Amino acid sequence: MSTRNNYITFIVISLIALSAPTSASASWFISEPGILSYISSSILGDETQSTDMTVPIESSEPVVPKQTETPQSNSVSVNSNTQKSQEQARERAKQASEKIREQAKQNMEKNREETKKQVEIYIQAKKKLLESKKQTANFDLISQDATPGAEMDKPSMLIVREHIFNADGTIASESDKSVEGEDQIEINRPDGTIVKVSAKSAKKLEIMRDQVKVNTDMPVSINENNELVLTKKDGTTKILTILPDEAVGRLREKGLNVASDSAGIATSGPELSEINGQAVYKFSTDQEKKVFGIFRINLKRQVNVSTETGDVVSTNESAFTKLLNFLSF
Repeated sequence: MSTRNNYITFIVISLIALSAPTSASASWFISEPGILSYISSSILGDETQSTDMTVPIESSEPVVPKQTETPQSNSVSVNSNTQKSQEQARERAKQASEKIREQAKQNMEKNREETKKQVEIYIQAKKKLLESKKQTANFDLISQDATPGAEMDKPSMLIVREHIFNADGTIASESDKSVEGEDQIEINRPDGTIVKVSAKSAKKLEIMRDQVKVNTDMPVSINENNELVLTKKDGTTKILTILPDEAVGRLREKGLNVASDSAGIATSGPELSEINGQAVYKFSTDQEKKVFGIFRINLKRQVNVSTETGDVVSTNESAFTKLLNFLSF
């Protein structure tokens, strides 16, 4: 009986160990201007990552070997002893699982703290090095196929090209870092918010803040102040002053709704592109109105929002929509 119970406990503990959470995808991030670092999101304490492990111990039924026939007078005693042994094995397994779970949680937290300290040491050392040499850094964000010649819908690769500049403006060094698959780069902006950039497809980037995403094929870089910079067709550059979530907020203030899912993420395929020499967000929107103040309708139109001011600079709508809008209030 003791051997069987020990075997049951060993099986349960083994399953717990195998069910320990795996680390989440890793990220490149720029926490301070000019300092590019790499760290696992599980070490950063990703809010979607949990250190809890749920193991249904109490629902696990130990395997009891088939009992040989015993005289009826002894059956009650045997069954009672078997049940008691099963309960004891279950309790030992439960206690062992709780101990392993707590130890795993403590180890993860310890690893997080140690890694955070190491990253901070690296950041401060890199910062002092740049300051001592009076150098600055900026980064180009480039999206391309992960595999040369791959189709457009294949996994893409984000290339982070780092440029180190001397005080006189000459380039001290350049280097590329590849960010593949689901990985992304996170930029800590001057206002304290985080902007995430990833490769959407070949030659297209996805920019996200506060769960609002836009795609762009415009060249994007990060300047020495951790601001996103767009390069227009004529070679001039503009700081991306209005972020996607701000643009959506401006539209909602005007009663224009951008389609989104239950999590509030824009789903209408918003784009960031250049129109007539101006960088704009292109949103598909709908607006509720009443024709003659009686019949409720939704007017659909594409609106272009300035990335510099957040104002609507132009709209695209059908003649019929214009007519309905004229007749509505």
